[in-house]
Amino acid sequence: MDSNNSLSTEQNLQDRRRDERISYRSAGRVYPQNPTHGDPVKVWTNDVSVSGAALLSHEEIAWDNFYLELILPKFAGKALECEVVGKHTQKNSQFSRRSDDIVYVTRVRFHQIVPRDDVRPDRRDQATRPIDPPSDQAE
Repeated sequence: MDSNNSLSTEQNLQDRRRDERISYRSAGRVYPQNPTHGDPVKVWTNDVSVSGAALLSHEEIAWDNFYLELILPKFAGKALECEVVGKHTQKNSQFSRRSDDIVYVTRVRFHQIVPRDDVRPDRRDQATRPIDPPSDQAE
């Protein structure tokens, strides 16, 4: 086994465990860092810590780095710059609409908070449209 890979894996596990995660659900959208690289993707948080989160979506997030806008009063008018640290899929989760749905899980590390207008200045109208809550919270 390569000692560099072992060290890298050990450091990654330490980074992942550095901050306590709490189970928390909030709706949001992710935006590519380059506005020409695609449209926003609706997401929901599954767990959140000070340094990162697990995001769930019904479509795969194609970017390794992106901006996350969460629907939380603390982040009104702001977005989080994120880096993907892990991805997987899961079936038939509480976020699925049907039993055969695949839910994409994207784990991210937060880097910094930026003004929302810096995220997608060409699409401010999309950033301000309401986001539908997960189906089990809609009433």
